[in-house]
Amino acid sequence: MPGNENQLWIEKEDIFDANAYVDAARRAKASGQIVLAHSMLRSAKFLGADVDQDDLASTQMTGDQLLNQGVRYARNQRTADLVFEHFGHDDLSIVDIGGHTGFIAQFLKNANYLLCEPTINNMMSTDLVAAGYEFDVALAVHVFEHIPDDDKEDFFQSLLALGKKGVILCNPVDTGDAVERQKFLLEVFGPLQWIVEHLECGTPTIDIYHEYAERNDLNLEVRPNGDLFLSLALFAMGHFAQAANDRELSRMNGMLSRYINRDYKSQQSEKFPADYAMIFTKKK
Repeated sequence: MPGNENQLWIEKEDIFDANAYVDAARRAKASGQIVLAHSMLRSAKFLGADVDQDDLASTQMTGDQLLNQGVRYARNQRTADLVFEHFGHDDLSIVDIGGHTGFIAQFLKNANYLLCEPTINNMMSTDLVAAGYEFDVALAVHVFEHIPDDDKEDFFQSLLALGKKGVILCNPVDTGDAVERQKFLLEVFGPLQWIVEHLECGTPTIDIYHEYAERNDLNLEVRPNGDLFLSLALFAMGHFAQAANDRELSRMNGMLSRYINRDYKSQQSEKFPADYAMIFTKKK
């Protein structure tokens, strides 16, 4: 049984096998990884498995558990809000590209959801395109900045092929100081993989999204999300509490996280957003 969420849970030959996801969900739940168990069950259901509703409910986090998730909470809740605002609530099919353990599935309760994450279920967006899958919406939350510059447009085209109604990207945008900020974070937090990849792959400017929209005849709305400095503070609280392995510090971090996240809608900075959402919709 995989010992942690960063090991592969689905073999390549089984990426479209619903029963493989049911089994992965069982193993994930047994090891205490309910977020992963939930996204595996949701993916199994998308692929045709008869998933028990009680099993799904047992892997749905409570409100306080969600609020406890630090910076991840507001990022994913805001993205889910954008999905519902632009594409409606009813019977949406959604593919979560690069969604790691599929945390956003916790916020997309009624959607027909599939996780596509190479480090978890061995699946690439190009696998879905090649197999002829289509969804109402293709999501990529904090993924685009981890794609090398030379591959970004091909990656976007794969999302566009998958999303019948549209594509939502949510990620940092370079407004002129991205490299300086990432180097500062590298100094503070050390060589965390996401910081290193931001530097290696390049954080795109807003212009690239407008170019994609124009070349592909798409509507584009760009929306700043959150507050950069509050997000950094939330991340730092969780990071250093975990590094200290201190139960009391972790408890206090959880209290602060819940307090801050309850009012996520008011935490918006036009000048210094935590990231930007790019909502591409196909013209009728």
